Amino acid sequence: LTSHIGDLKSIQELNLSSNSFISSSIPSEIGLLDELEYLNLMINMLNSTIPSSMFQLLSLKKIKVGHNSLSGTIPKELGLLQNLETILL
Repeated sequence: LTSHIGDLKSIQELNLSSNSFISSSIPSEIGLLDELEYLNLMINMLNSTIPSSMFQLLSLKKIKVGHNSLSGTIPKELGLLQNLETILL
């Protein structure tokens, strides 16, 4: 994944599951996707923390980031996502 993901300003659904982004991280620019409602990054060999910028996406309803090698704690900002219905870690 690259920082260019932040250029997808009006995207509502992003499914990048099963791409095996070897030794990659979730770029903080993902927090720029203001209209994003569904994010699936499952099964990608991601090996970083969940960026706190992801929890600025107030339209998010579903987050799927399971089956990666993510580390760290879940940011407290998760509580700001009032529309969140599903989270799969």
